Amino acid sequence: MKYRIDLPRVGRFFSVPCSAVDKYIKTADADYFKVLMCLLCADSDIADEQEIAERCGFKNISTAADGILFWKNCGVISAETVGESAPKQAEPTSAPIMPKHETPAAPVCVTDAVNPMKNTAAAKSIMRYSNKEIMEKVKKNAELKTLFDQAERIFGRLINGSETAGLLNLYEYYGYDVPSILMLIDFCVSIGKPRIAYIETVAKDWFSRGICTYAQVESEIAEQEKQHDVNVRFARVLGIEGKLTKKQEEMFAEWNSWGFSADMVDLAGERCRENKNKTSVSYINGILKRWKESGIATPEDVERQEIARRRQIEQEKPSYDLDRWQQMADNFDPNTLGFEEDDDI
Repeated sequence: MKYRIDLPRVGRFFSVPCSAVDKYIKTADADYFKVLMCLLCADSDIADEQEIAERCGFKNISTAADGILFWKNCGVISAETVGESAPKQAEPTSAPIMPKHETPAAPVCVTDAVNPMKNTAAAKSIMRYSNKEIMEKVKKNAELKTLFDQAERIFGRLINGSETAGLLNLYEYYGYDVPSILMLIDFCVSIGKPRIAYIETVAKDWFSRGICTYAQVESEIAEQEKQHDVNVRFARVLGIEGKLTKKQEEMFAEWNSWGFSADMVDLAGERCRENKNKTSVSYINGILKRWKESGIATPEDVERQEIARRRQIEQEKPSYDLDRWQQMADNFDPNTLGFEEDDDI
């Protein structure tokens, strides 16, 4: 459907650079466009981060600062700090936890750095840089430029300040090389979890388990992709929607290690619903465990076992001919037992 648009010529107007729309409408963060609108609508050429943040409804002033720096780096606006309000770069409370090598030959690995998963104080001392500092690092390090450019390609959009800082953290603090980080991003995007917080969480877990080289990362992702496929198949046959719980994921991994296919999980789910009238992953786990202990691996095995059980029950069940018993009762004559009939009885 098409629309004819007309703006009432009442009130104030301001112009928007076409480059902001032509180049960045699909990829720029929505908050950054809010910042741009505030900048263009302002009556003064002095922009205050606090005022912009309040006007846009941002919880953090840093979002406004990131937006200004973003449009500056894109060439849409020019900006420079003025007066005493110029932001000062905060000094880190502690030095970055990195091994001191004069000529580092390889990325930092577990054996060379403090394990952040075992040292809470160390985890809090991760360096965080301002956008200006990050841009300076990019100018001096071609690998970082490659990292950010390729990350944007994988995400399919421009990355914001917090994402840039998070990727830099993986590169500098945890010591992952650029190919490993890009492979991690691609994996997280492929499973529908493209948030930088999730990406950092995965990287921290890997680092704590000694997974830090490219080969190790590649192997771990291959295993996780297999398990993700298993989770999807098992969840589908059991009718589970939404995010799986950690317990469900652990059970799915165990069922897969036992060698059960989605068909067997589906069959166990049917047996569960027949007995419980609902789907219970714990109950299904008990069924599959019994099947494993009995050497049952296919639907045919299940059918043979159930047929054998029914036959056994039939053999053990007492044989009663109700029609014959009724006939005997109807023809019963107490005189045949040697008793005489007594009218008083």
